[in-house]
Amino acid sequence: MNYDVKPTPTFIRQLEAIIGKYPETKEYLLEYLMILETDGIKGNRIPGNNFFWKDRFPIKGRRGKSGGGRIICYQNPENPSIIIPAMIYLKFDLSHPTEKMFKELLNEIQSL
Repeated sequence: MNYDVKPTPTFIRQLEAIIGKYPETKEYLLEYLMILETDGIKGNRIPGNNFFWKDRFPIKGRRGKSGGGRIICYQNPENPSIIIPAMIYLKFDLSHPTEKMFKELLNEIQSL
């Protein structure tokens, strides 16, 4: 099955900032987005946020995936073939997104 991957403006802005700071992540992250198109959602469902999923990505010198970054994706419940990368962040900058952040992401997704 092919998936329609539609990143939010927030995701694109955050992705550009991370690639600017850690250029070695560019190839991995762009490949990750291409894999979403063919393989679908990756990672684990976020408890309490049924349609959000979190996956890890490595940054060299940061203890692999556990000390690297996180990608938050949303899978449209009405059309599961649509995957929306909504947020990307570095674990050492943000431990966990807050409920307020998830609400803001959901508002942004609904306005797409």
